[in-house]
Amino acid sequence: MPPPPPPPKQRKVVTIVIIITSIMILVAISLTAWFIMRQQSLYGELQKIGEEAGLGKEKIISADEYMQKAEIELVEVKKYLEENDSTEVQIHTAKALEYASSATNLEPQNAEIWFRRGNIYWEIKDIAVGAEEWALKSYQKALELEPDNSLYRQKVEGFTK
Repeated sequence: MPPPPPPPKQRKVVTIVIIITSIMILVAISLTAWFIMRQQSLYGELQKIGEEAGLGKEKIISADEYMQKAEIELVEVKKYLEENDSTEVQIHTAKALEYASSATNLEPQNAEIWFRRGNIYWEIKDIAVGAEEWALKSYQKALELEPDNSLYRQKVEGFTK
């Protein structure tokens, strides 16, 4: 035998509780949606401001961070050279050069970044064709940007002796 229906007053209370709960759920969903849309809108505005200021997505990582990544890849190159793993040497050499290039593209007027790029090329001169010439060009660019830097001058003069 089915249970008897609740009294009318109790049914009203249950109905009111269900309605209030439903309204609270709708309000919570609406607020969540509003916050998400607002966050996306703010992100879009920040991205637009960054683009107007000449800050593309690649600017999220600084030139120094790119150069640090290049130098880490160079350590990997040396490790795989010792292990005679030519495939890994090629992979990590390519990554090192890509990061170094990204760094100088990001901050083309930064002499230190050009100098460090020259060091990357110098370190791979025995395994990459043309690396020695690129090292010299990078050192020359660093010296061009900071003509009074004796270390940069010494590196460039070391090529001509």
